[in-house]
Amino acid sequence: MKNRLLTNTRRHIFSAFPRFMALMIMSFLGVFVYAGLQATSPDMMASLDQYLDSLNHYDIKVVSTNGLENTDVDAIKEIKGVEAVEGSYGKDIAFKVDEDDYVINVSSYSSKINTVKLLKGRLPEKKNEIAVEKHLLEGLNLKLNQKITLKDDALKASQFVIVGTVDSSLYFNNALGTSGNRGNTSVGKGTIDFYGVVNPGAFDLDYYTSIYLTVDGTTQLETGSKSYTALVDSVTRKIEKIQSTQEASRTQSIYTTSSDKIDQKEKTLYQKLNAAKKKLKASKKTLDESKALLESSKTSLDAYQSQLTEAKDQLDTAKLKYNQTLSENNIDVSKLSDTIQTTKDAITVLESQLLSIDPSTSLYATYAGQLKTLKTQLTLLNTLQESKTQIESSEATYNENLQLYNEKLNAYNRSLEAYNKGLKTLYVFKPL
Repeated sequence: MKNRLLTNTRRHIFSAFPRFMALMIMSFLGVFVYAGLQATSPDMMASLDQYLDSLNHYDIKVVSTNGLENTDVDAIKEIKGVEAVEGSYGKDIAFKVDEDDYVINVSSYSSKINTVKLLKGRLPEKKNEIAVEKHLLEGLNLKLNQKITLKDDALKASQFVIVGTVDSSLYFNNALGTSGNRGNTSVGKGTIDFYGVVNPGAFDLDYYTSIYLTVDGTTQLETGSKSYTALVDSVTRKIEKIQSTQEASRTQSIYTTSSDKIDQKEKTLYQKLNAAKKKLKASKKTLDESKALLESSKTSLDAYQSQLTEAKDQLDTAKLKYNQTLSENNIDVSKLSDTIQTTKDAITVLESQLLSIDPSTSLYATYAGQLKTLKTQLTLLNTLQESKTQIESSEATYNENLQLYNEKLNAYNRSLEAYNKGLKTLYVFKPL
């Protein structure tokens, strides 16, 4: 029976051998394809995992329609299993290039989570700098150091200089990328065309648009594996437990901040109105007092000016007399101190010589006459030295008083100008 079954089998195979071979080849091809897919999928997942780990890609992303605060970041940090947490800013912004409309996702770059790979140039440092994906430059025919206009209230600047190109793990699923393939948005035409990163300081927001976090131990697991998913889900559930508390806190914070701002603006407005009333009511009295003060200041300035004029006349007279004395006695003022010292030395020498000469001799009389002349000259020189010192001191005092006078005159002119403006305002506005 067994031999008969084998015999019939061989007969059927050989009678339809071409068909048998075709089925065999198809079976082998199916096995080969299956084996290839089974081998390729783990390799692809391993490559993806290595790429995401190299840029420290996030494990969980937290978003809220009301925005997120540092209190949310702190609350997530306290959850067991969370490795790192960081708040991030981001905004989808519509812009134009050559009259064509595009949408770009602008986000703040980080050195901790979701780090970007710099391809060319450098990362942004100033609030008006941006690094973009290379496809933006290629698709829009732009180059580094060129500018693009991104107008949005969330940004501090509207003109941005392109300083580099980057690769972000947030768009790993379309890294090769084409325009219009960056996800959906409520801005512009509804799809994001490109992405770029800026310095966190470029955003003018008082809240985070999202919070990224990594889970402790995920770097040792393959992204997408069951163990990875289970670990991330366990932390996600813990975050969901504090969700309602944090949402209520954020809502209360927004309400309190808004109420405080409204109350403060109302308070400030009423304060300004009351201050304006008081100021307008007091304007007449203040202007009258200012006028009296100006008149008194003008009288003091006139008297001060007269004193300065008198002091200048006295100073000029003293200088003239001093210079005449120098000229009459042929004295070089630059060598006055040296001349005094030389004269003193000569007097000392003559006095010493007279002590050793007989007073009855003609030589003694000659030396005595010379000594008298030198003493007379020394008296004159000392007088000139004192005059010089006094003139310099008087001139310095005069210059100080003149400067003080000019300062007071300028202050008077400013006060007079303010008075005239106040007088004009008084006739334009009436007290409430």
